Amino acid sequence: MLSNHLRCPAPYRRRWWSRPERPPGTFWPRISLDLTGATLLAPDFQDCQIAQAVFVVTSFTDDAWFDGASFTGNVVFDRATFTDNAHFDRATFASYASFNEATFNGAASFAGAIFTDMPRFGGATFARYAWFEEATFNGDVRSKRVTFTKRAEFSGATFTDKAHFDWATFAYNASFDKATFTGDAMFLDATFADIRFLGATFTSLAAFARTTFKGDALFATATFGSVAAYNGATFASDAVFDRATFNADAEFKETTFTKRARFNGAIFAGLAAFYEATFTGDADFDEATFNNWAEFDKRGLSRIKLERARVNPSMRWWGPGWRVEPKGKAGGVLWRNTSPNTDAGHKAGPELLA
Repeated sequence: MLSNHLRCPAPYRRRWWSRPERPPGTFWPRISLDLTGATLLAPDFQDCQIAQAVFVVTSFTDDAWFDGASFTGNVVFDRATFTDNAHFDRATFASYASFNEATFNGAASFAGAIFTDMPRFGGATFARYAWFEEATFNGDVRSKRVTFTKRAEFSGATFTDKAHFDWATFAYNASFDKATFTGDAMFLDATFADIRFLGATFTSLAAFARTTFKGDALFATATFGSVAAYNGATFASDAVFDRATFNADAEFKETTFTKRARFNGAIFAGLAAFYEATFTGDADFDEATFNNWAEFDKRGLSRIKLERARVNPSMRWWGPGWRVEPKGKAGGVLWRNTSPNTDAGHKAGPELLA
């Protein structure tokens, strides 16, 4: 009943000389709602136009439908409970939108949703699938300590301001494939199962310090426009950065790679810092490009593979087991030595190239 007064039908196509149609008398424009503590049975707010809305501690039973809804003012779902599926596909939040400590017991879909200002999901719990494909976050995103129990899908999402996922838990598969982070991307102390950032773009700081990757971590073809910080992170399974581009410093200090670490074809334009990093499995840097200085701890150097890596010969950071074959005007390619005396005077511990 209420939702019928919150929908304004799309105008019919008309000739240029005809008068515009008035909204139907059943439509109530600029309505604000306060349903704090209410229990809503199978609520249907699809395509509704709502000014401000308060759903604090509200219980939504059965599927809750907000597809295509337009919120022109602040909307608050703090500590709300969705017992079944929550549908927010293509919803528009023109102002503050808060879902702090909300509980989604069913699937939650925000595919194509637009958040204009300060979206909040701090402490929220997603018990089943969470879909944010192609969603746009134009404000400062605060999702600290959010928990995703099942799959979390952020493929193609756009974050134009800071994105905070500090202490977040992704207990199942998660994907940020081709996501764009224009502001700082903060995943400090987060925990991931299998995670994908394939083709993602990080324009500002990408911070994954002290993050735990329990499953495969795939960052292949990702682009880092500023500092990429993985200091103190733990990769319990494969870490894949093949063909990733680091346009500034890449920091992997005190990082632990338990299984295979792959940086094949990666480009390091700034400092490549792997000081005190631990490689338990093989570390592949085949055909990687080092344009600046590189730092590798002496421990585990025997596992690092640098075949055909492109380097600046003036840096001379590679160990005695490697030789440089000139390539181009100011570059060279690393090859493993067959003679133990070749390059015997070079440092044993790497430090990047320029």
